[in-house]
Amino acid sequence: MDQPDERVDIPGVTERLGKPVHAVYHLIQTGQVSSENIRAPGRDGLYVLKHMIRVQDIDANDQRQTMDEHVAAIRAAVVPLSPTQIYRIRRALESGWRSR
Repeated sequence: MDQPDERVDIPGVTERLGKPVHAVYHLIQTGQVSSENIRAPGRDGLYVLKHMIRVQDIDANDQRQTMDEHVAAIRAAVVPLSPTQIYRIRRALESGWRSR
């Protein structure tokens, strides 16, 4: 179980959310997640600055949708094709446009 004030670094957040590193930095830059820069020892013993993010903030921001929900939202927002568009697409496909 997570401690009340547990903090993780960027690689920990990427594992937890399943998002790429640049997406986590985007969350920080846009203010969706607050981070604290901490001076910590690096791999070679030299100190580095790390973004440390509270686990509670990550969990509160994690609004992942399943793939099915995401596809359903896109399909609900799409405007149907007009009869003219359907005709032109059908004509292009029938005329051998695919074979080019």
